[in-house]
Amino acid sequence: MLERVIVLVLVYGSMLLYDRMLLKNESNKREKSAYIFILLVSFYMGIDYVANLNFFGFFELVDVLLTNPARAIDKWLTMPPK
Repeated sequence: MLERVIVLVLVYGSMLLYDRMLLKNESNKREKSAYIFILLVSFYMGIDYVANLNFFGFFELVDVLLTNPARAIDKWLTMPPK
């Protein structure tokens, strides 16, 4: 687990040091909010990786959100048998 923490700290530290200058000088509010959102999602996934937890994953989220609409579309497009 210590190796995972070290890798995560190195990755996020180097990424934030590099991106700090770019975000400070050339980005607008929309770019910063998108960057922060992606950073938070990756941080969530990193914590899940480091602690080896079984958090709610993205596949499960998509499954919960899109299963019923996909079934409704499939039912609507399915032709009755002749």
